[in-house]
Amino acid sequence: MKKSPLRLFSSRPVGFKLTAIFILVVLAPMLLLAFVSYRVIDARLMAHAREEVSNGMKAAWTEYYIRGEQMRYGMLQAVSMEEIKKAVSRGDAEYLRKVMTVWRQMRPYVDMWVITDANGRVIARINSQFKGDELLLGGFVSHAMKSRVPQVSTEIIPAELIKLEGNSVAEMAAFPEGANGAQSEALALTVVTPVLDDAQTPIGAIVTADVLNNDNFVPDMVSYKFPGLFTTITAGGRRIATNMSAPGGGTMRGTRVEGEAKEALLSGAPSFIEWEVDGLGLISRFEPIKDFKGRVIGSLDVGLSKETTWAVQRGNQKAVAVVTLLGLSFSVLAAIISARRITRPLKELKDKLAAFGAGDAGARMDLAEFGSYRGRGDELSVLAASFNKMMDDVNLREAEKARYLKEIEHRGQALAGLNENLRVANEELEIAYEETQSQTEELHAINEELKLLNEDLD
Repeated sequence: MKKSPLRLFSSRPVGFKLTAIFILVVLAPMLLLAFVSYRVIDARLMAHAREEVSNGMKAAWTEYYIRGEQMRYGMLQAVSMEEIKKAVSRGDAEYLRKVMTVWRQMRPYVDMWVITDANGRVIARINSQFKGDELLLGGFVSHAMKSRVPQVSTEIIPAELIKLEGNSVAEMAAFPEGANGAQSEALALTVVTPVLDDAQTPIGAIVTADVLNNDNFVPDMVSYKFPGLFTTITAGGRRIATNMSAPGGGTMRGTRVEGEAKEALLSGAPSFIEWEVDGLGLISRFEPIKDFKGRVIGSLDVGLSKETTWAVQRGNQKAVAVVTLLGLSFSVLAAIISARRITRPLKELKDKLAAFGAGDAGARMDLAEFGSYRGRGDELSVLAASFNKMMDDVNLREAEKARYLKEIEHRGQALAGLNENLRVANEELEIAYEETQSQTEELHAINEELKLLNEDLD
């Protein structure tokens, strides 16, 4: 029959049990402390990481739209100029190209400058000589002219428009060498500023656009304000702008977003996710980029390296491990000392009992080792004193037993003498009885003779 763990533990030596209990008493609270501290710190780190990522996301959107606001304010001033209104009204392409060249010098980050008439047909563009084509941008241009106020939105620049804009925009939209697939479209922060006549009727529009492809302005600005954050702009499932580096060096622009992040992109809803990019663990917030119709055409995500965030957690784990190891070492040392303190007197008591069993009636525990027991002390002192008292009682009883035996012996000897005297007296009585019997028989014989004599006399 197998022994239960408790019975098996109970059968072990005292030293082993003490050591095991000491280790358990120290190790269990330390492990509990480590678990609780890990969970608490993990939750706080996660909350802090999310807060930092959220702040980074706010900064990213601010930087994202700051150029759009600059373009809007700048073009508001432009469309209020009578010379611009007249040039748009008469379709003066040469004059408008010259004006746009001056504007580009003041705002070099603007990649596309196009001026259209009231029907959206291009009067002039700065990147090429093409004109007369219809600039729709999915209806965004007509939407702005109908509203009669400047509109800022992120729109997809189609491949046909990129070709009309020339090589400069095509190079901006292209993926870096080594990226899989070719880029046919571009994502651009677009501002359409209607040109109104004196009757507030749209006569044209100034279209400006900052192409986001391969433009690291937003990621770099966020990284500058929040060191350690990774910012990425994604369109069509590919990274078009990012400050993330590939494991072997180089950029990750043009690479596809995979895994949980891909699902977040497809959902089009803001979300926090924990994911990995080529071995780099990230805590990221994804928010959709929508066009003026509210359709999701891309995403902006800000991520924080889990390695950096959890460095504090690893430090805490190391500290807890060191403290646990120290506690375990002290507990083992205390267990060994305590076990020796307990088992040594028990071993001595065992030896004294063996000596007593072998006939040594003077076996005693040395109470000086226990601080001289005077009615106080720990259980071992009480046990040692009890053993000595027991031995004294045993010796006292043995002495009384010897005295009683000696007395019994003396009385036995006296009784033996009396018994001998009684035996002699009994023998004398038997002799006397026999003599009496003999005399009685003689008397009986004489009596018989007398009877015969009397009969003769008669």
